[in-house]
Amino acid sequence: MSRLLRVLGWQLSSESLDIRVGRWLCYAAAPAVLIVTGLRLTQLSVSQGEALLGYLASTAVALLLVILGIVLPLAQQKRRPCEHQ
Repeated sequence: MSRLLRVLGWQLSSESLDIRVGRWLCYAAAPAVLIVTGLRLTQLSVSQGEALLGYLASTAVALLLVILGIVLPLAQQKRRPCEHQ
């Protein structure tokens, strides 16, 4: 078990590369969510209310992915040590 934890703890790339890749994946996933939702909801027999709710939910998910992509570089900033009193 300790060998597995040691292997999983290895760092394969730099933190800045991980953040950059994660940022672009979030930006790429946002329109993909909207496209897939649009295609799938048109194939289902749903009422207008259900379709509207589905489109609104997928838009919220897409916006959250964009926000995550924007906020992700903040993880790279230097962290201040916690001051315990």
